[in-house]
Amino acid sequence: MRYKSLAAVLLTMVGGLPAAAHGPQIQITGDTGTIVTRQIAANTPDYTTLTDPTRVYVMPLLERNGTWFSRPNQTLSFGDPLYYSGPGLAYGIDQVDGGPQVFAEGSTLSFRFTDALTLWNGVSLVDAGDAQLRAFRNMGLSDSSVERDFAITSDIPDLTDLVSINPVLQDYGTAGVFVHSSVRFALLGDGVTTTSVPDDGVYIAALQLVSDQMGLAPSEEFYFVLHKNASPSTINAAVRSLGFDASLVQNTSVPEPSTILLLGGLLTLGAARWLRR
Repeated sequence: MRYKSLAAVLLTMVGGLPAAAHGPQIQITGDTGTIVTRQIAANTPDYTTLTDPTRVYVMPLLERNGTWFSRPNQTLSFGDPLYYSGPGLAYGIDQVDGGPQVFAEGSTLSFRFTDALTLWNGVSLVDAGDAQLRAFRNMGLSDSSVERDFAITSDIPDLTDLVSINPVLQDYGTAGVFVHSSVRFALLGDGVTTTSVPDDGVYIAALQLVSDQMGLAPSEEFYFVLHKNASPSTINAAVRSLGFDASLVQNTSVPEPSTILLLGGLLTLGAARWLRR
């Protein structure tokens, strides 16, 4: 009973924290006539600060309900992931300073895979075998009848296979700084079954962002470096194999220090209160 009381105290305290908005999204711009991928913003307040161009995103693969998801935001809500997958897209930063709307009303932004899924073997990148990465927007993992709702890596990529976010609204204005749309990514060990466990290692997926907006060119290729039970040295070697400058790499593999300190402080405070009682 005493342990149960302590758990109840901590649950009440953590449950009373404000939610961290809408989760991890890749910030994008397009004012140069080309879509530019920038850093993953952890949650809504971060969408409003212009970040540096980014081409490589290092993220852990973590399990939820039997499926292994990319999880760039590792914030927990009393033991359960606050956002179990991602990243999606955040745009609207173009209007923070009162500038013109870059992404045209009614246009559609989409993810697509541009190459086969690969695996780092310690020396080079090789085909990932049966494993495939699935991108999807519907809340479930089953194939949806909604057009452009999911895509999956393939040895011969189909560049018309897109995962699209909702069409851009007219004059997203000051509210545009919060414009975002979530996308999820799940690694399928056998390439088909959502609960098939992938092998440990470092997987690399090549992607691109495209738009049907006339005059807006696709982004340069960018990469997800997804790791499962891999050592830091192995992850770093896989990242270096891509040949990008460190300034173009974002590593989300370690939870933010503020999150760790906050949770640690809450646990200490909760335990102290329980002991006094």
